[in-house]
Amino acid sequence: MQLRMIFVIFLVFLSGCASQYFDNATVKENWQRQLLQQDTWQVQGKLAIIQPKKRQSANLFWSTTPLKDNLNLTSFVGTSVLALEKTQNQATLELDGETHTGKNAQQLVYWLTGMNLPFLDDPNWLKGLPNTTHYLADELNRVNQATLTDSKGEQWQISYNDYKKHGGYWLPYSISLTHSSVKLKLKVYSWQI
Repeated sequence: MQLRMIFVIFLVFLSGCASQYFDNATVKENWQRQLLQQDTWQVQGKLAIIQPKKRQSANLFWSTTPLKDNLNLTSFVGTSVLALEKTQNQATLELDGETHTGKNAQQLVYWLTGMNLPFLDDPNWLKGLPNTTHYLADELNRVNQATLTDSKGEQWQISYNDYKKHGGYWLPYSISLTHSSVKLKLKVYSWQI
């Protein structure tokens, strides 16, 4: 009888541990699922583009809604470097007082400025949710490193160097992307979700 009671207590203990583990795993997945569903947000920060013979930096303001993405890059004194509006069917770029349009935002920006911004294809990478199965994550299931393939077919290595909790989500505040001899560094100052 005592052996049976010990066995029952042991089973109850095991089932409690298993359900606790399941709940923690569900929480980890749920915050990412909920963050992925957030389709209206804004971010402000600084972008540095480092190439072998050229370095550029700009203040960055990015806003996303279900209908369009807006990216504004300004100099440190506040003058516009470029303003990009991207919808599902078209990209519109304002540069040096002129307006240019195209189908692919990344290729339009590269063609007119020489800046290769692979993240223009999918804004979810900025939230720490790159659209890839090739990634490494930490114990909280936050992506640390990932491989991103851009619209030109080139592979970029993404490193998420710093996360902070904001609005119940873990959001990246320091990101770097590297391809060949090009490196992009993004420092986020603020999120609005």
